[in-house]
Amino acid sequence: MEMWSNRLLKGLASVLAVGAIVAPGALGADLRSPDTQDAAKAGRPATPSDMSSPDTQDAAKARRPATPSDMSSPDTQDAAKGRQSIQVVTVADPRRFDWIDAGIGAASGLGASLIGAGALLVVHRRRRDSVLAL
Repeated sequence: MEMWSNRLLKGLASVLAVGAIVAPGALGADLRSPDTQDAAKAGRPATPSDMSSPDTQDAAKARRPATPSDMSSPDTQDAAKGRQSIQVVTVADPRRFDWIDAGIGAASGLGASLIGAGALLVVHRRRRDSVLAL
């Protein structure tokens, strides 16, 4: 137990030492994106209504259509124009038992049971080993 806590303390001390060395260098660095840095240098204030990044603003301006478009779903547009696509689907006889689906379900249940039993054996064995070690 003492060796484990000693190893943990050494690891924690090394992480803190690395953090103490690296942290001062990161404080002076400008970690903003290049577009944000350019916008700050140019003195462009962000509008209160649009707080998105400059990349998002540029993409929105480039994709804005000249004419307003219909924002309804394609199915709604088709129904409004009188176009309807009808697909006929045939279903198998519901009175027949599907053995393939039953086999898949049984195999899945057996697999889940085996995984659960294996997990229980691992936990039980670890508990027994730790009790014997004390």
